Amino acid sequence: LPYPLPQIEISLILAILFAFMEIASGITLHFFESENIESAAVRLFRMVPWLVLLALGIVETVAYGALSHQIDIGRILGLSQDSSLYTQTSLILEHTFQNCRKLLA
Repeated sequence: LPYPLPQIEISLILAILFAFMEIASGITLHFFESENIESAAVRLFRMVPWLVLLALGIVETVAYGALSHQIDIGRILGLSQDSSLYTQTSLILEHTFQNCRKLLA
């Protein structure tokens, strides 16, 4: 049987999920900022949206870095390989990919 939805990929589903998680974190931040309760539980729940936003930011940074590496964004932007921006970005991406490979192995 053919796949019924050939245009939908997991990356699209994750992108939509991340967008909803970012919006939900913002709404949660707004909700807890308007509360004047200072219990330990409320303080903990105030930290959760910030941690979610931080985690999403890290995931998106790695994802955009991987995409930039795959499409060779330095060549597209006309950066020479001896450019400091190109060199630093390449080093950071290679280090990140090596760490990700170690974690997944």
